[in-house]
Amino acid sequence: EVDFEKVKRAFGARKAFYYDCLDSQQGDDEEDHAFKSRVKSQQDYFDRIRAIPGMHVREGHLSQGKKKQQKEVDVLLSVEMLTHAFNKNITKAVLLSGDGDFKPLVDALVRIGTWVHVAYDPRIGSKDLARAADDHSRLDIVTLCSWVKTDSDARGPYHFPVHYSGFDYDDPILRNNPETR
Repeated sequence: EVDFEKVKRAFGARKAFYYDCLDSQQGDDEEDHAFKSRVKSQQDYFDRIRAIPGMHVREGHLSQGKKKQQKEVDVLLSVEMLTHAFNKNITKAVLLSGDGDFKPLVDALVRIGTWVHVAYDPRIGSKDLARAADDHSRLDIVTLCSWVKTDSDARGPYHFPVHYSGFDYDDPILRNNPETR
């Protein structure tokens, strides 16, 4: 499970918005109790995120059909980011996505004076999106794993990527990262 407090801290954010949709379509071979349990688990997850101070969950919906697809999520994110920027609620926006479809959003935010930081995986994400932003950073396995809640969170500062995978503690990137000290 993602520790959204860690994600917010990583970008110096007081508020963050999580965009997703509830998979409330029962599969053809899914039993009623399994379906209800799965949907409740998703709702509980969204509620845990909502319970974090400064975290907001925005939900789109899934399309009907053979292949499930999120609908409205990207548009909702774009409309809300632009609305917050136009209303001067934000001076900096951080987008955790490599989806090139967000390039027009980033272009518009930059044009109106909002500082935009894109965090993405350059192996699969859009380099045009990253170039459109004022700043960008790489989302890699070390970063992503540092945002995962683990049992060690309660015991000390060492988290999965450093604690279990044999990274060198003398690596300057790891040494200077407060999540791995």
